[in-house]
Amino acid sequence: CRVVFTGVILALIAIAAYQFNLFQLELALIPFYLNLLLFGWALGLVSVSLILRFGHGAESLAWAVPFMVQPFSAVFYPVSALPGWLQPVAHALPSTHVFEGMRQVIEFGTFPMTQMVSALLANILFLGAALLLLHGMLTSARRRGFLVKVTSS
Repeated sequence: CRVVFTGVILALIAIAAYQFNLFQLELALIPFYLNLLLFGWALGLVSVSLILRFGHGAESLAWAVPFMVQPFSAVFYPVSALPGWLQPVAHALPSTHVFEGMRQVIEFGTFPMTQMVSALLANILFLGAALLLLHGMLTSARRRGFLVKVTSS
């Protein structure tokens, strides 16, 4: 519910500040947005795993994770703008398929099912790997006694 509320507020700000009306865009962008949300969850799980493993010193790294992924995600430019040797890296990320698919919906008005399926499959892999990583780091933190009971009193 908070995601929808925040999205509506940000869309209204975009209208007021930039005359960009998100509500006029295709409804076909919604599944891509949901895929992007799934990838964000996977990155969040990886960030929590890093903090569990390396402590609070890894918080800055956790904040940096999305910025490290962004250049390979084709956010501002198509994948073809990347050097050839980086394009396979970009195609391995769900976010790349999301932004390429969104670009196709906006430019041509067609729904790219291959991009959607690729993003969904990559998200399943990334979420699975992130959950396995989190499980391993949580188990390790428990064994080493890094998790302590914290009370408010």
